[in-house]
Amino acid sequence: MTKKQEQLVYLLMGINVLIFFASFICVALNQRLAADDFHYLAKTQELGIWDSMLYYYNNWNTRWASSLVRAGFLQLFTEKYVTIAVNVNTLIGGLISIKIFLSKLVSATQLPISKNKQWIVSGYLLAVIFYASFEKADTWFWLSSTPSYLWGCFSILLGGAFLLEARKSIVKNIFVFLVFLFVGGSSESVAIAAIISLCYLGFITKKSQQTISIDRTALHLATLACMISFGATLIGPGIEIRREHLPSYPLSDKLLVGFWNYFKFNFKEIPLLLPLVMLLVTPFGFLGRKQLRFQLISIRDIFWSNRKLWGLADLTIAIVALSLAMVMGEMGPTRTWLPITFIVVAVAVFIAYQLGTWVYIKSKGKLFQLVIAAQLVIVLLQGVTAFNQYGITINYARAVDSRMQEIASIENQSDGIYQLNRLPNSGWLFTSEITSDTTHFTNKHLKLFFQNKHNLVVKDALSSSIE
Repeated sequence: MTKKQEQLVYLLMGINVLIFFASFICVALNQRLAADDFHYLAKTQELGIWDSMLYYYNNWNTRWASSLVRAGFLQLFTEKYVTIAVNVNTLIGGLISIKIFLSKLVSATQLPISKNKQWIVSGYLLAVIFYASFEKADTWFWLSSTPSYLWGCFSILLGGAFLLEARKSIVKNIFVFLVFLFVGGSSESVAIAAIISLCYLGFITKKSQQTISIDRTALHLATLACMISFGATLIGPGIEIRREHLPSYPLSDKLLVGFWNYFKFNFKEIPLLLPLVMLLVTPFGFLGRKQLRFQLISIRDIFWSNRKLWGLADLTIAIVALSLAMVMGEMGPTRTWLPITFIVVAVAVFIAYQLGTWVYIKSKGKLFQLVIAAQLVIVLLQGVTAFNQYGITINYARAVDSRMQEIASIENQSDGIYQLNRLPNSGWLFTSEITSDTTHFTNKHLKLFFQNKHNLVVKDALSSSIE
């Protein structure tokens, strides 16, 4: 590896980061409130931040921590700017969380990544997580879910970064406690993944000889905070009300569904992601070659020597799959799978990093050329995808704005039905579309937001009885 080759790899990674950031912002500007967002906004305006959190905790959503954050944004920003404010926070917060975690990891393991280049690697990892997400719409671009799942996962990285720092301080302990208090109350799947990881970390670092120093006091506080917060979500009155709207199955059936979920994750959903993820993580093989250049690590050696790590990853996937079955009676919405996305990306980066030397030898010294080719392909794919998504989402945003103006202009005099045209495809964005059923929650939330007596439905999906 020459200095010029390394600089070119980082340059292309930086270009891909810039394309990703530009694509994300362009699409984020077209995001609009959707579905549950209207109910959250109406209740926050009516009750305020704290009381609206209590309202949902007692009546539907016991994820108190993410509810507080969501209500805070809805209170601070107007309807027009709240989505972009959340998305900017996601972009910057995600970048900083990964950067801090990476810097602590570099210090603990002596990885050959300079401070300046850590920003490029962090931005690139953020892009990898984005493209590896099972679905962008309800994970990245929906106000109702973003603070719960995405910010919860970023908070694990942020809190975990300070666990890698052996230096003890009261301020650090308080910070770690608060971060994992949020993690536990953000969402169930994120909290479960965090608790498993923290307990595993506590188990493997109990030995006297450690490769990486861990502040065990902070680790115990993090685990305690996460468990307390998660426990609060499980005992909230709203969880029973929510269960009334979910399928009820015997425990034996739920266990079977959980095992079926586990197999579907491992043999269907994750394999569909792997080709894209492996393409995206190719630069880490090149970086691994820099540090491990005198080691020929075979695929067999990697899987055997890191068997505990693979066991933790698989255990987390299994418990998430089982938890979804217990709560939802099925695999659940894709936003609940987000911890699995982070696991897949982490494992893929780890494998690519360790196999750099092996690929270099098997490709007869063509590792650099392979990485450059992969980066150029990613530049092309990102550019085409971004251009396509911007065109889709700008048309969608214009249609939503037009619809909102139309609804606002309705004379609020009767309890009749008002027909609306259908919205176009929303692309990466979570759609604001309603249904032909006046009792559907999307229709009712939109009506609540406008405080309109009319029942709103989509025009071309009306049944003959309504007409």
